[in-house]
Amino acid sequence: MHKTEKILIIDEQKWSRDFLKTFLEKKGYITCSVPNFDKGKKLMENQCFDLVIINIDNIAFNLSEIIYQIKKSNPGIIAYALTSNYDKEIANEAMSKGINGFFSKPFNANTIEWQIFGHLDDKKRLK
Repeated sequence: MHKTEKILIIDEQKWSRDFLKTFLEKKGYITCSVPNFDKGKKLMENQCFDLVIINIDNIAFNLSEIIYQIKKSNPGIIAYALTSNYDKEIANEAMSKGINGFFSKPFNANTIEWQIFGHLDDKKRLK
């Protein structure tokens, strides 16, 4: 199964990056993974990604600013936040600014598959 969608994974936890990268590549997606937002931002400035997954637990920036930076590089990008400290108020704010969804750690591969693949399929249909 070969797909052309590119997914960027931004997470300081290596085990999480490695799990997501392996899982998504087995599903046929092209992936890049980096340990922090600064490196992810540089990649987004030079490459076009269809989807980004970013761990928001230990970010040094304001969440609204991060969402702005992600969408600035590619307004059509699908963005998911990954967190071990889900907070409904933060989630609502982030979604009002453009985050498409959240994954809580520990995450479930079936949930990730269902949500991500659904969004990417919708994006393809709209092209």
